[in-house]
Amino acid sequence: MTKGSLEVKGTMELILCRYQNIWNINLQLRPSLITGIMKDSGNKPPGLLPRKGQYMANDLKLLRHHLQIPIHFPKDFLSVMLEKGSLSAMRFLTALNLEHPEMLEKASRELWMRVWSR
Repeated sequence: MTKGSLEVKGTMELILCRYQNIWNINLQLRPSLITGIMKDSGNKPPGLLPRKGQYMANDLKLLRHHLQIPIHFPKDFLSVMLEKGSLSAMRFLTALNLEHPEMLEKASRELWMRVWSR
Protein backbone atom coordinates (compact mmCIF):
# COMPACT_ATOMS: atom_id res chain seq x y z
CA MET A 1 0.00 0.00 0.00
CA THR A 2 1.66 3.20 -1.11
CA LYS A 3 -1.13 5.63 -0.30
CA GLY A 4 -3.32 6.22 2.73
CA SER A 5 -6.59 4.48 3.46
CA LEU A 6 -9.82 5.00 5.36
CA GLU A 7 -10.15 1.35 6.37
CA VAL A 8 -9.96 0.16 9.96
CA LYS A 9 -8.99 3.59 11.22
CA GLY A 10 -12.31 4.90 9.90
CA THR A 11 -14.19 2.04 11.52
CA MET A 12 -12.63 2.86 14.88
CA GLU A 13 -13.56 6.53 14.45
CA LEU A 14 -17.18 5.52 13.88
CA ILE A 15 -17.13 3.44 17.06
CA LEU A 16 -15.42 6.17 19.10
CA CYS A 17 -17.84 8.82 17.81
CA ARG A 18 -20.79 6.62 18.68
CA TYR A 19 -19.64 5.98 22.26
CA GLN A 20 -17.81 9.19 23.17
CA ASN A 21 -20.64 10.45 25.42
CA ILE A 22 -21.23 7.07 27.03
CA TRP A 23 -17.51 6.59 27.72
CA ASN A 24 -17.10 10.25 28.70
CA ILE A 25 -14.17 10.90 26.36
CA ASN A 26 -13.17 14.03 24.49
CA LEU A 27 -12.57 12.73 20.98
CA GLN A 28 -10.46 14.89 18.67
CA LEU A 29 -10.20 13.53 15.14
CA ARG A 30 -6.93 14.15 13.30
CA PRO A 31 -6.65 13.34 9.59
CA SER A 32 -3.64 11.11 8.99
CA LEU A 33 -2.17 8.70 6.47
CA ILE A 34 -1.97 5.16 7.76
CA THR A 35 0.93 4.42 5.40
CA GLY A 36 3.10 6.93 7.28
CA ILE A 37 2.15 5.35 10.59
CA MET A 38 2.96 1.88 9.27
CA LYS A 39 6.27 3.03 7.83
CA ASP A 40 7.37 4.72 11.06
CA SER A 41 6.33 1.72 13.17
CA GLY A 42 7.85 -0.85 10.81
CA ASN A 43 4.44 -2.46 10.40
CA LYS A 44 3.29 -3.94 7.08
CA PRO A 45 -0.22 -3.38 5.73
CA PRO A 46 -2.74 -6.24 5.59
CA GLY A 47 -2.58 -6.26 1.79
CA LEU A 48 1.03 -7.41 1.90
CA LEU A 49 0.55 -10.13 4.52
CA PRO A 50 -2.12 -12.70 3.57
CA ARG A 51 -2.88 -13.84 7.13
CA LYS A 52 -3.15 -10.27 8.34
CA GLY A 53 -5.50 -9.51 5.43
CA GLN A 54 -7.68 -12.52 6.25
CA TYR A 55 -7.79 -11.49 9.91
CA MET A 56 -8.76 -7.92 9.01
CA ALA A 57 -11.52 -9.12 6.67
CA ASN A 58 -12.92 -11.42 9.37
CA ASP A 59 -12.57 -8.73 12.05
CA LEU A 60 -14.47 -6.21 9.92
CA LYS A 61 -17.29 -8.74 9.40
CA LEU A 62 -17.52 -9.29 13.16
CA LEU A 63 -17.54 -5.53 13.79
CA ARG A 64 -20.24 -5.07 11.16
CA HIS A 65 -22.53 -7.56 12.89
CA HIS A 66 -21.73 -6.72 16.51
CA LEU A 67 -21.85 -2.93 16.19
CA GLN A 68 -24.35 -2.81 13.32
CA ILE A 69 -22.05 -0.68 11.19
CA PRO A 70 -22.66 -1.00 7.44
CA ILE A 71 -19.29 -2.28 6.18
CA HIS A 72 -18.89 -3.66 2.66
CA PHE A 73 -15.57 -4.15 0.90
CA PRO A 74 -15.44 -2.04 -2.27
CA LYS A 75 -15.84 -4.10 -5.45
CA ASP A 76 -12.64 -2.53 -6.77
CA PHE A 77 -10.83 -2.93 -3.43
CA LEU A 78 -7.27 -2.98 -4.78
CA SER A 79 -7.89 0.03 -6.99
CA VAL A 80 -9.42 1.97 -4.09
CA MET A 81 -6.61 1.11 -1.69
CA LEU A 82 -3.55 1.08 -3.94
CA GLU A 83 -4.34 3.50 -6.76
CA LYS A 84 -6.83 6.01 -5.40
CA GLY A 85 -5.70 5.96 -1.78
CA SER A 86 -6.86 8.66 0.60
CA LEU A 87 -4.21 11.37 0.27
CA SER A 88 -6.68 13.80 -1.34
CA ALA A 89 -9.32 12.98 1.26
CA MET A 90 -6.88 13.52 4.14
CA ARG A 91 -5.75 16.84 2.63
CA PHE A 92 -9.38 17.91 2.32
CA LEU A 93 -10.13 16.89 5.92
CA THR A 94 -7.01 18.69 7.17
CA ALA A 95 -8.08 21.91 5.42
CA LEU A 96 -11.64 21.48 6.69
CA ASN A 97 -10.35 20.97 10.23
CA LEU A 98 -8.40 24.23 10.00
CA GLU A 99 -11.32 26.28 8.67
CA HIS A 100 -14.42 24.50 10.04
CA PRO A 101 -13.45 21.98 12.75
CA GLU A 102 -17.10 21.50 13.71
CA MET A 103 -17.66 19.81 10.33
CA LEU A 104 -14.77 17.33 10.57
CA GLU A 105 -16.66 14.45 12.16
CA LYS A 106 -19.53 14.55 9.66
CA ALA A 107 -17.21 14.92 6.65
CA SER A 108 -14.98 12.07 7.88
CA ARG A 109 -17.99 9.83 8.31
CA GLU A 110 -19.32 10.68 4.84
CA LEU A 111 -15.99 9.94 3.18
CA TRP A 112 -15.71 6.64 5.04
CA MET A 113 -19.28 5.69 4.11
CA ARG A 114 -18.57 6.51 0.47
CA VAL A 115 -15.82 3.87 0.36
CA TRP A 116 -17.01 1.24 2.83
CA SER A 117 -20.79 1.42 2.89
CA ARG A 118 -22.21 2.52 -0.46
